[in-house]
Order: sequence, then structure tokens, then C-alpha cells
Amino acid sequence: MDYSYWDRRTTFTVSEAAHLWYEIDPRFTQTDDPRISAVFDELRIAIKTGELSADVQRKHETHRTTSEVLEIDRINWDTTIIARRDFVDWANKTGAEPTFLFPETRTDKAQARRLEMSADLSQPAYDYCFFKRGENWEVGQSDDAKSLRDLKGTSYIHHIIQHPSREYTPGELSQLIEKSPLDDPANKSAIEDLLEQGMGITTNLDSKSDIGITLDAKGREAIREGLAEIDAKIAAEDDPVEKLALKEQKQEIEKLLKGSDRENTYKTGARSHTNRERDRVKKNMDRALKHLIDHCPAVSAVLNNDTIKIGTKIVYHPDPDNTPVWKTKAD
Repeated sequence: MDYSYWDRRTTFTVSEAAHLWYEIDPRFTQTDDPRISAVFDELRIAIKTGELSADVQRKHETHRTTSEVLEIDRINWDTTIIARRDFVDWANKTGAEPTFLFPETRTDKAQARRLEMSADLSQPAYDYCFFKRGENWEVGQSDDAKSLRDLKGTSYIHHIIQHPSREYTPGELSQLIEKSPLDDPANKSAIEDLLEQGMGITTNLDSKSDIGITLDAKGREAIREGLAEIDAKIAAEDDPVEKLALKEQKQEIEKLLKGSDRENTYKTGARSHTNRERDRVKKNMDRALKHLIDHCPAVSAVLNNDTIKIGTKIVYHPDPDNTPVWKTKAD
């Protein structure tokens, strides 16, 4: 690699530094190699914790729901700059000697050592884990998994990576992953308990495609108490994506309550139920995929909008030349 241009540079973006770390000139090549993604992630953590000084730039994002606009302020990693002197100080503290920062390491012996190290690192390059442990998901490279919150769409992604190139409709995927309310004995028991308590809840849950619910005053009051609990969760939630999901859940419950107040019944016909199911699955998968990409850059190299298609058909198409091997179950 020709270092003449980079030796004159006094600052680097995070992406430039991650590529140069493995002697790849980012002016000519942009790669999603998991090793580069891992360095990128390490640099982001060092900047966030203050271990590595940087000129941090921020960007403003707007997320819209049907009833409000959620404003989020994030770090813009594309424009955040690291000064060479700060980079060298950090490298000395960590014991790293990337060749773009330390010209004296550019010897034949060092080159041989780097090639050997690269060969060792390449062995687990496509060894990823994606499984649930307790309430959270363990996702990442085999030696650097991260614990991520469970979002509704994460289970869908977990399923399709085990069946590459297989197409699913949103409805098919939903039926494979989720149970009908009637499939869960606890739900049947809860409905019976509510009826015995005089909550005034009646239902025709025998049909998955045509659901009707009738509420009396006590039933509506129970739902309002549930809304209050969701409000408390929203107030305590720090993650913007999870907070948005809670708000949308609240909106769905409010629709149920509003329909019951207006005409004492809330019905969904087979056609509208199918459309809502499709939109719900797509929305949950979009949110879960964004969550993975934002919080696990190493995995984003193989799980992204290029490898996962979400539309009328949902499919996972890994790179045929570099198909990753997934660990999908906990030990």
C-alpha cells in the first residue's frame, strides 16, 4: 500500500482509520469485511468512553408516528474526526501499532507478522452467533457477541437466517413465529378469569381472521389501567427505538378502547386483518434490522438491507461467495 498521501494527513474519519488499520486504502476501496467493522466498533466505543479524543459531530434524526414526531440526536460517525496525535496517544496506551500511524513498523518482518495475523483472524471471519439468552439476544462475532434487547421483529430475522433463500409471506412468517391467542392456555385461562370477575369481556377468538371484542365499563377501565402502565414504561425507557415501539403499542390499544366506546364493538374483517398483519410484520422487521445495524456493526456486514429483503415476500439472501455460518442456539 502507498502511504504517501496518508502520511501527510493530520486527521482521519473513523471509517478511514478502520480501513487503514488493515492496510486498505479507503479512497479506492470500501469494504464490509467483518474485521474492519470490528475495528470501527472498537473505535466508536473508545470515543464514546473518552479513551480516544475526537472532534465528535452530531446529527439530528426525525422519526414520525401516526400521532407525533420523535426527535433524536445521534453521533454522526461519518463526519467525526480523529487527530493523528490523539490517535497515536491512544494506540500507545493500548499497545497497538497500526502501520498507517507508525511508519517504523513497515518492514518485511512486520509485513510477515501482519499477514500471519490476518490469516489467523480470517478463520472465524464468518462465524457469527444469533440466539436468545434469557430475555435478550446474543448477537455478534463468535468472540465478541453483544447483548441486545428483544424487539418484536428480531425473532423473524432469527428464523429466516436459518433458511437462506427461502421466501415467506409476512403472514406465513407470523404464523411460524407467533402463536394464536387460542394456542396459549394462559390466554384462555385469563379470558375465563375476566369473565368470572364480571369484566364484561366477550370474544369470538375462535377465528384468527375475524376477531371481535366487546367491553363493558369494567373492561374499558382495565384497558385504561394497562395504558397507564405503558405510559410508565415509556417514561422510563431510554432506547429511542424501544420507546417508539411502546408508543405504537399504546396507539393500537387506544384504537381498541376508542372503538369500544363508540359502538361497543371492535371488529376486523378477514381482508383488513391480513393487510394489518402484513404491515405489522414488515414494520417490526424493519425496526429490528435497524436496531441490529445500529448496535452491532460487525453483524451489519452480513445482515443488512442488501441481504434481507422485506416486502410482499421476505427472504434472506447471503453472499454466495461468503455465506456466514450462524450459531442460532445457546449452549
